[in-house]
Amino acid sequence: MKTMKLKSFFVAAIALTCLGSNAWADTDKLTTADGWTKITSVPTSSEIANNYYVFVDATRDLMLGIGKGEQNTKAWYSLGLYYRNSVEPTSKDITPFVWTLESNNGGFSMRNLDQPVHLFQTEYNAAWYFDTNDVTSSNGWSKVNLALSDGKFTLENGQYTGNYIGPWNDNNFTNGAECAANKTTALRGYFHIYAISRAQFKQNLLDNASSSNPVDLTPWYVSNATFDGGSRTDWTEEGSGGNNNTQNRGGGCEIWHRSNFKIYQDLTLPNGKYKVSMQIAGTTGAGQVYGTSGSTTKTVASSAAAGDNFQNTVLSMIQDRTYGKVTTDEIEVSNGLLQMGMQCSTSDQWLVFDNFKLYCTGVDLSAYQTQLSDLVSECNSFISSAVVPDACESAISSAVTTYNQSYSTAKEYSNAIVALTAVLDSYRNDTDLQAAYAAYKTMRTNVQGLEDTGTYKYTDSGSAKSTFDSAISSANTAVEAATTASAINTQTDNIRAAAMTFISSVTAEDGNPFNLTFLASTAATDWQTASGLNAAATAPAWSVPKPDESMADFIESYTQAEGGESIIGNILYQTISGMPAGYYTVALYAAASYTPGRGLPERCTDGQPNITFGFAGESTLSLPVVHRTQLTAADQVPVNLSVQLASSGDLTFGIKKTAAGSN
Repeated sequence: MKTMKLKSFFVAAIALTCLGSNAWADTDKLTTADGWTKITSVPTSSEIANNYYVFVDATRDLMLGIGKGEQNTKAWYSLGLYYRNSVEPTSKDITPFVWTLESNNGGFSMRNLDQPVHLFQTEYNAAWYFDTNDVTSSNGWSKVNLALSDGKFTLENGQYTGNYIGPWNDNNFTNGAECAANKTTALRGYFHIYAISRAQFKQNLLDNASSSNPVDLTPWYVSNATFDGGSRTDWTEEGSGGNNNTQNRGGGCEIWHRSNFKIYQDLTLPNGKYKVSMQIAGTTGAGQVYGTSGSTTKTVASSAAAGDNFQNTVLSMIQDRTYGKVTTDEIEVSNGLLQMGMQCSTSDQWLVFDNFKLYCTGVDLSAYQTQLSDLVSECNSFISSAVVPDACESAISSAVTTYNQSYSTAKEYSNAIVALTAVLDSYRNDTDLQAAYAAYKTMRTNVQGLEDTGTYKYTDSGSAKSTFDSAISSANTAVEAATTASAINTQTDNIRAAAMTFISSVTAEDGNPFNLTFLASTAATDWQTASGLNAAATAPAWSVPKPDESMADFIESYTQAEGGESIIGNILYQTISGMPAGYYTVALYAAASYTPGRGLPERCTDGQPNITFGFAGESTLSLPVVHRTQLTAADQVPVNLSVQLASSGDLTFGIKKTAAGSN
């Protein structure tokens, strides 16, 4: 992982009031990380079919939401449009601020997620009204025109054009200010509009549900929760005798003298924990809201809300959504099924009930817990593999300590899993880092082997060994603190250079030279080839036995250009830099062939010498050329070359050609 460098920021504290600043909701709540997008064009029909929308005043931390109409009072149950302080988009309070848009003759209609039956509308000869009254499907009274100017939208009254949505009281852009739909151009509201896919919004709620943040899932799982339109459609009723009634427009139900009454819905839900609530008034304790999943039932009896007549009681409930509200304890759903509703076993009663709610207090977290546990195991396994330095392992270990916790929401688990995966992958996927660390450890083993007095006999007349040991120790410390390949490679070069200093500072015993083969590379990519070769150095699928019958790595290259003169000069070679002055023996195992039928046969007689040579520095030894389409192990020739470097420098060795013909 590349270490992150923190940018420096200079911050000045300034007392400055400016209504043109971005709203808090813009920056802190409706984030792209959670799937929100500030739209910059009027939405299309396909977009509105898939998205939810939130309207935010363009210069203030205010969202457009709904509430009991104080000025918008066309109907006794009307809900008006209000400016409200922005709320977190994953809280139980968000649904009154969330809107769907519907196409309406070149404009749009607005439907609120919390009150989905009625559209917002203006009124005949009363352009100022903008509330819920009686329009349930798009028509001229519910039409709103969206217009974009300088990144901000205006909402025009589509029935009475030239009139716009804005504060009922001119310029009263404050929390709790009710809206009207007859504002002039100078007094209209300006809004940023944020969109999110409906699926993502619902998932965000589920992911953030907890006991301390019970999210409202009613719009997605409960049908006809407020009985608007006077219908009890989608509810199953049981019981006999007595009477019941449903308000035609405002919603709500009443029953009286019903025996063993029960009204409910069967829901299919994600496994997790839920609460059920409703508003209920009338005979105290007679009605119970309940939720049943499997063999578990949670109930809570109606409160002391006495109620009045049916309409007045429902109005009280609409005006104050806490009036008569009762909520069950948490219900564990493990089979995906929940029955929710209201029941009353007392026959001598009068009850009014409305506004069922389904709250999720946490989804089943077992899959997230397993995923996090498996990820922690992956981290520990990677640490145990010892393929990266200590600093990288410590960073992973620290991340495990930080993120391997018990969380209360799916979002918290998801965030922890993403963060821990990022730390692990930054090292697990850094193949350059791992290759550099492996190369360093190999180099360290090899250079330390030069000190082995059981293998080499040498005389140290000074402090060469202690200096060498100190260099290796310093390199080890630096490497284990490194988090990048380049930092490790620097230390690999350092201990290599220290090894060269060591062998040049001690005197090797005659006949017992230091073996420096490890300085040469067996990788095909580290061998150079002559310019113009039609095939670069490659490692073929067969190996060559060395004199001790062990198998040697083998590199090959072709020197005959197709249909033309073959190449002469250095053909296949490697250079080791930084070699100290001294005497060296280079042992090569080499073979050269001429392929019959490739042209110029008169220049290459079978076994002809002095065309192809093994070389080391200025020393050369010719290789007999054989006729072969493919070289075999039997064709190898051992080439032992003695070289003297009068001063420290480079040592080049390999195969070269002095005449055309060899392949």
